[in-house]
Amino acid sequence: MVLHANRLEDLRDLLTHFLKSQPLPPMQAEVILVQSNGMKHWLEMALADESALGICAATRMELPGSYLWQVYRSVLGAEAVPHHMPFDKASLLWRLMRLLPVLANGDGEAGLVYAPLKRYLSGGTDDRRLYQLAQQIADVFDGYQSYRADWLSDWSADNNTLRFHDGKPAVLEDVHAWQAQLWRDIRLDIGDALADASRSTVHARFMTKLRVLVDEYKSTGKLPVGIPPRIVVFGISSLSMQTVEALALLGQLSQVLMLVQNPCQYYWGDIVEGHDRLRQQVRRRQQTKLHRSPNSTSMPTHTLLASWGKQGRDYLHLLDDFDRVEDYQGKVKRVDAFVDPVSIAQFPTQLAQVQSAILHLEPLPDEQIALTPGDTSITLVTTHSAQREVEVLHDFLLGWFETDPDLHARDVMVMVPDMEVFAPHIHAVFGRFARGQ
Repeated sequence: MVLHANRLEDLRDLLTHFLKSQPLPPMQAEVILVQSNGMKHWLEMALADESALGICAATRMELPGSYLWQVYRSVLGAEAVPHHMPFDKASLLWRLMRLLPVLANGDGEAGLVYAPLKRYLSGGTDDRRLYQLAQQIADVFDGYQSYRADWLSDWSADNNTLRFHDGKPAVLEDVHAWQAQLWRDIRLDIGDALADASRSTVHARFMTKLRVLVDEYKSTGKLPVGIPPRIVVFGISSLSMQTVEALALLGQLSQVLMLVQNPCQYYWGDIVEGHDRLRQQVRRRQQTKLHRSPNSTSMPTHTLLASWGKQGRDYLHLLDDFDRVEDYQGKVKRVDAFVDPVSIAQFPTQLAQVQSAILHLEPLPDEQIALTPGDTSITLVTTHSAQREVEVLHDFLLGWFETDPDLHARDVMVMVPDMEVFAPHIHAVFGRFARGQ
């Protein structure tokens, strides 16, 4: 079951109501999947608040990837699936650090395949370039395991092809052929015992076995060992097709509740931008009329949502494809968890008005939004360096905490484009004072 809300606090309230109304047995832990350790900490504090459960206990809050791997081991058997993922990004990084110099300096046909990597690595005098390259390749192969398992399957069979959504194979260009060869060399280095222990191959075996267990469960009513009675997915902004596919099938054995943060209460999957917008308009004239929200007059209606929410839009599409509404339709009441930020504010800020327009899928007015005196809800600051940017942030935070006694550190989220760049500046600025000063 998928529930939507535009604020995390409302998702927390939905989860609280659900846990109170349908508690698990006392010795059974709640499994809650979150997207980061930061979200885990926030949710633990939010559930422990007196306005929620009052205490957060008997919960297993885990990341989706690591938790599903343990489910794979439970279903397929510990002897068939290793405890740690041998093709995990962290493991691949150090394996590639060892393999790349050897492979890039090879002779014969293999040397020609790895010529692009050899040219890149020859431009450095230390191992920094090798580490950066290994890190990037490990990240790409990690993504392939989740999103392009068919490519890896073809490459493992000595087939240097790419299959796209139309199903037509395309041969890898010579400049990219090293990817297929490197995947085969990694499998060879790992060994025959674990060569088929990548996330994609284990997932395929898991889905086959789980379908058999689903059929047995329908006839016996006995839940298989290792499958929890309930899985809650809280506030995750994006999941891979593999993960959603596994959760959908697990939903036929146990309760799977997905709490999704959605900025708009109407369907907004058909709002597009740029050249996509033009193609959409032509297609609309030639084919069928697009689904619209009750308040929309033309599509697309909100350019900010169209350009900002591409990943979220695709994720919501994916959930709609897997959500089996017929299984619970009529068994649960419709819950309207969307809250208009303007309706709960005495003096709506500029940010609240923008959020309200997105919520109702309404275009922003052509004229400037009316501002209340002292409205700093949206503030743009120009600085000359990362150091100065963190210094300004430090001063802003001190000012906010000084003027608003209800604001706490747990209410603040700071996002940066590259933490490695900002980390030393954060330590320099925020580490000037001892704890408690």
